[in-house]
Amino acid sequence: MEYLARVVVGLVSLFKELIGIWMNGQGGITANVTGAAHANIGDSLSYIFANGVNFIAQLAAQILHQMGNTTS
Repeated sequence: MEYLARVVVGLVSLFKELIGIWMNGQGGITANVTGAAHANIGDSLSYIFANGVNFIAQLAAQILHQMGNTTS
């Protein structure tokens, strides 16, 4: 569940940053995502992706473990 919490926090942080960019009138979000000035958006996406993958792997391992316990 720790990884799921990290994904949620990362998504909220990313959303907050994108809203901040939009509210400051810094142009289209697409232009800012590719710009070097907003490199932490890419870092946020990497963080969210990595934690999402870890959460799914952990969840799959737990499900397989539970399935093994019920069939024995």
